[in-house]
Amino acid sequence: MQETHVSCKKQAVCFEKLWDGQCFWSFGTGKSACVAVVFRFGFSGKIIQFLTDSDGRILCLLIDLNSFKLNLVNILCS
Repeated sequence: MQETHVSCKKQAVCFEKLWDGQCFWSFGTGKSACVAVVFRFGFSGKIIQFLTDSDGRILCLLIDLNSFKLNLVNILCS
C-alpha cells in the first residue's frame, strides 16, 4: 500500500486490529508519505530483515518463502 498517511505506531495499531495478518510500515508525516506491506493470515513466509527509510517512502522486506529468499521493496515516488 502507498500513501497510507499513517504517521505513527498508534495509528498503525488501529489498522492492524482490523487486518487479520502481518503488517509492516514505513511511517511518514508528509502530504504524500507512508508505505506499507500487509500479508494475509496464514502467510507462510518468514521475515528475515525489515528496513525502512526515515521519510516513509521506502520499505524493504527480506523474506524466506519455502527455502527461496525474496527481497520485496515498496518505493513511493512522487
